[in-house]
Amino acid sequence: MCAHDRCGSPLRAGADPLFAPRAGVPGARLPYTPRTLNLFHNRDYRLLFLGFITIQGGLTFQLVTPIFWVQEHADDDVQVLLVGVLSAVRGVAMVGFGLYGGSLADRFDRRRLLLYSQLLAVLVGVGTVALVATAGGGAGAMAGLFVLVFFAAGLWAIDGPTRQSMVPDIVGADDAPRGVALAASGTWIVTIVTILAVGFVIDELGFTGAFAFLAVLQIIALATLVSMRYRRSDSLPTNPTQRAGFRAGVRFTWRHPVLRSLIGISVLMTALAMPAISGLGPTWVTTIVGASFSEFGLIASMWGLGAAVASLVLTRYGRIQSMGVVFAGSALLFAIGFLIFGLDDTVVFAVVGNAAVGFGLIATQITGVALIARIAPPELRGRVTSLLLLDRALAQLLALPIAAIAQGVGLTTLFPILGAICIATVVVLLLAARPAVWRRPLAERPNDGRRAGIG
Repeated sequence: MCAHDRCGSPLRAGADPLFAPRAGVPGARLPYTPRTLNLFHNRDYRLLFLGFITIQGGLTFQLVTPIFWVQEHADDDVQVLLVGVLSAVRGVAMVGFGLYGGSLADRFDRRRLLLYSQLLAVLVGVGTVALVATAGGGAGAMAGLFVLVFFAAGLWAIDGPTRQSMVPDIVGADDAPRGVALAASGTWIVTIVTILAVGFVIDELGFTGAFAFLAVLQIIALATLVSMRYRRSDSLPTNPTQRAGFRAGVRFTWRHPVLRSLIGISVLMTALAMPAISGLGPTWVTTIVGASFSEFGLIASMWGLGAAVASLVLTRYGRIQSMGVVFAGSALLFAIGFLIFGLDDTVVFAVVGNAAVGFGLIATQITGVALIARIAPPELRGRVTSLLLLDRALAQLLALPIAAIAQGVGLTTLFPILGAICIATVVVLLLAARPAVWRRPLAERPNDGRRAGIG
């Protein structure tokens, strides 16, 4: 828990005059619940929120710009395959670093861990700018870019579970769902802007300008951590059982029926869909649908719009008792959106599919993180969260075999088949997990997580 928990409410303890309530201005008239807005009274949460949106804005450039750079410099007969290799490089890094990222978040002071990883991310960003600006587009430059992408993805895999684990520390377990959803609202609003911007930045400033913009965002994220007062006050693991690392998180998750179902469904559905949508999606939109780089930003922004709507809705109306129902419905919407996305090579299908996928994905992630915060004890929270976030790593890793298949049979043949398989898999898994996923209510406190059910 945060250092101020002994003094009472973390919001009161972390408050400062910047957001002090004014007489005659009732908070209930604002568009969000007062309790959600009160999170911004906490200085550390404001800084964490700014870090969330900065990292997410940079992630758009980090994911999209290397793909377009590879497309620009690769031969047509290996273009799709190399994009798959790029995604696989990310996946290897995210799996390798992610396996230990949550364990590190549980073992060390989370702010200090983020400081070190973010400083390295800045150095990787600056190195990428120098490489793209000076090395041209030959095989050596491509190999160097792949190496830098590997480290950037690995550092992000440490950053993700660590930041998510800090939310309950700063705002408390009861406000964690709202804290996660509010942060997600900000990140996906920024994602809409950056998705719209990335194509225009590449068109106007070139790849060097796009990577330079990413480096600037990394520097801003580092500055938010330097300014944060957060210090972890709960006791850090010292005995062998607590320091068992990643395996302890796996054991806890596997023994808890709710967490086992939650993470199993999330990982499997994204493993089927995200290699196509995230890894090969930009290639689909720019080569099959026929959009330009700038038009890609307009189409892909629908993903961010769907995600922003989901996070705003959960910020306003989310209750921990209903999170299981929201998770199940969102997983099904995600699978349907993927099928729509690849069912036809038109802009309309790409737009509608992107919006549904964005809404479904972010809703499952918000509910997943909120339920983990409620169920998992603090000393295991980072490790369990890292398991949930491994779905993205596996999606990147599986992009290579899917790209190899697509290079042979074509994207227009492969995408509808994957969409149908994804829907069938999600339906079967949800029906199989029904006793755990739809149980209500979630009445136990975080320390009673071994007995807790899912909303």
